Amino acid sequence: MISRIKQFFNENLKLTAGDNEVSSVCKVQLASAALLFELLKTDSHIDDRETAAVQEVLARTFSLDAQTLKQIIELAEEESHQSVSLYEFTSLINSEYDYAQKLTLIENMWRVAFADHVL
Repeated sequence: MISRIKQFFNENLKLTAGDNEVSSVCKVQLASAALLFELLKTDSHIDDRETAAVQEVLARTFSLDAQTLKQIIELAEEESHQSVSLYEFTSLINSEYDYAQKLTLIENMWRVAFADHVL
């Protein structure tokens, strides 16, 4: 399981010297989306309102295609019962996002966390 997540990270999210600006932005957005899906499982119950909030946030904040979004959802579901380090995602966001982008991500995380009206 962890190897599939690392493989997905290396293939889709890891920044490389050959990445152009659009590719780098896409990878950072994917890391943010993965964090939002990780947030869904923090209370051990994925509520439909939380899932809808994630989809709404992603639709409003990013321009992810359906296939990429589907990959992230599948990975989040597969690892839902395992403890996995989020370092790859958070370090990428920390190094690539400016203050305003980090603030937007935090606001979106709160939207998702409170979508079911339970913290």
